[in-house]
Amino acid sequence: MHPSLALSPVSPANPGTHATTGLLIREALQPRLQHLLYAQLCSQVVGSREWETLLNAEARARPWPLCVWNHPYTGRSNARSKPAGLYSWAEDLARRSAMQLRHEDCQLFKLCAQLDSVHFDSLVSLLYDQQGSLRPHVDDGLPGLGLSLSLGASCHFDYGGTRLTLQSGDALFGAFGHVAHEVVCMGPSSSAPAWWRTLPEKPSTAERVGTFGKVRCNLQLRHGRDEDARNERRRFAKRAGRSLMR
Repeated sequence: MHPSLALSPVSPANPGTHATTGLLIREALQPRLQHLLYAQLCSQVVGSREWETLLNAEARARPWPLCVWNHPYTGRSNARSKPAGLYSWAEDLARRSAMQLRHEDCQLFKLCAQLDSVHFDSLVSLLYDQQGSLRPHVDDGLPGLGLSLSLGASCHFDYGGTRLTLQSGDALFGAFGHVAHEVVCMGPSSSAPAWWRTLPEKPSTAERVGTFGKVRCNLQLRHGRDEDARNERRRFAKRAGRSLMR
């Protein structure tokens, strides 16, 4: 028997997007499992280009990629293996949330149906400096609900004009392919849980886990585009002379 989840439905405040399309789950992942998950992310990418870049990175506002599996737009990966356990946990969390919501608020039938149908096959994890942010954007072309899972320090997050404070372990399901969203700024480094604050800045050869001087890690789980859509994006990127890795 699972304990009750701390559920908070989220409605975008901007005109034209009043439907409840998001669900915030406080403390969806407990501290011990947060620590274990972050250590697994690091171990998956030791020696990768992203790992080496982070070891020598200077501070910047834009987030840094850490662990990527099946990037939703390019299909690229730097992780050694598929995060199947993480996908299963996230999909189970969605279904448990839908079941609980049906008992608490029978009006949210559309959101419940979307939660029941989530399927994740893509992971992008990003590390944020203290001054980090992510400008307003929509995950163009990505269907259904995505999941944002926070580790480390808190952040101020905007979902369609509704401002949220996300803490370590919080999970946010949202229609990120339709609703504009933004990481406004980081909270203080002291808002990170003890397990994060006691990590070394530079990973050791033995432990292979560290913060790289960053204060927050965000995991983005999505259902990626199909191959035809990815090929079209590649053609567009080639014409525009842009990199495929965002």
